[in-house]
Amino acid sequence: MITSIIKEKSGTHCQSAILSMVVALYLITINKNPTKRNEDKMARKTDEERLQELEKKIEQAKAKKLQIERRMKEKERKERTRRLIQVRAIFEYIMWFAFR
Repeated sequence: MITSIIKEKSGTHCQSAILSMVVALYLITINKNPTKRNEDKMARKTDEERLQELEKKIEQAKAKKLQIERRMKEKERKERTRRLIQVRAIFEYIMWFAFR
């Protein structure tokens, strides 16, 4: 690619073409690999911020645990209610035949 530009251009145009290609390649490499200066600009979390994030995750886990426990209790309650209704139905059926 560079050789085709060099063949087309002559003199100062050739030098400016090469310079522009070098600048373009430099900019591409900067975008792929951030320099040390860019890494230093990125904010790092303090210990307090890390602790707050962990506490937040713990609270979320507790809330999820409570939600699952409530769902399990509700399921058990519905199963118990269903069993009680079935037992009562059987009892009423037996009593109907007994006092007929």
